[in-house]
Amino acid sequence: MIQFRRAFLGIALAALPVIVGCSSSSTSPPPPTPFPMTRLYVANDGGSGMVQIFAPPFSASSTPAVAFKDGASSDVDDVAFDRRGRLYVGSFGTSAVDVFAPPFTNASTSSFSITNGVSAPEGIDVDTAGNLYVGNEGSSQITIYDAPLSAASTAVATFSGGGGSIRGVKLDSAGNLYAAAGGNVRVFTPPFTNTSTPAFSFPVANVWGIAFDSTGHLWAVDRLGSSSNVQEFTPPFSSSSTPTLTIPTGTADALYPALDGSGNLYISTELTITVYMAPLSASSTPAFAFTTPASNGIRFGP
Repeated sequence: MIQFRRAFLGIALAALPVIVGCSSSSTSPPPPTPFPMTRLYVANDGGSGMVQIFAPPFSASSTPAVAFKDGASSDVDDVAFDRRGRLYVGSFGTSAVDVFAPPFTNASTSSFSITNGVSAPEGIDVDTAGNLYVGNEGSSQITIYDAPLSAASTAVATFSGGGGSIRGVKLDSAGNLYAAAGGNVRVFTPPFTNTSTPAFSFPVANVWGIAFDSTGHLWAVDRLGSSSNVQEFTPPFSSSSTPTLTIPTGTADALYPALDGSGNLYISTELTITVYMAPLSASSTPAFAFTTPASNGIRFGP
């Protein structure tokens, strides 16, 4: 992630859909995931435009089991999955969300791309019904697309991220949407419409990536120069939420977090994935790191 690059984005959407409501979200917790989420998927920016897949067990010598370039993109910033195991890649470089069908190989190419209303996507997520949520840094807006998705999909809801550049976006098990934007984690509750505003926000000074662990705790990267850290927040969340745990990263390049089923923490840090082993504490230090070209969004998947 080359941070100054973002300052040159003056992208604005020429036209936005005028839709009064969105049927995307459900307030029911999702059913169990039908496939094991054990491999780590890494979106690489910095000119590579690569998606890398690392298989366990992980170590300092880990290398990708699969690596493929996302078409013409030089910059991919996040990854997500639907319940069919399809991979969604947020292409910051081409203002698209590219969709790949499994099995994934070094020669994988996208099945289709969603571009209508997408503007430099920095964060993406998919709910259990297959609806797509995109945090657009280029427009500082969130766009939502209902399933079934295709190249012709248009946003069923488009609304402001609440202020500042949008980075990570994630859904909790109740269908609430969390967006890292403008020095805050902003929380939106369904149903989502063109006039949605945050139900509440809580501060993380220079928030970048966010993720949920298996217990519903929210983890946020505070990318604040050489004192970058990762903060854990315990539900229930509110405007007065403060970190229950802060882990210094010792680097200015911390970007996105992910946690595996054992509670181990993975942080993308530009040229590495840095791993902290559970149990985590304020004194946790990296157990090891493995190399990537320019890691950004990371997520466990099939």
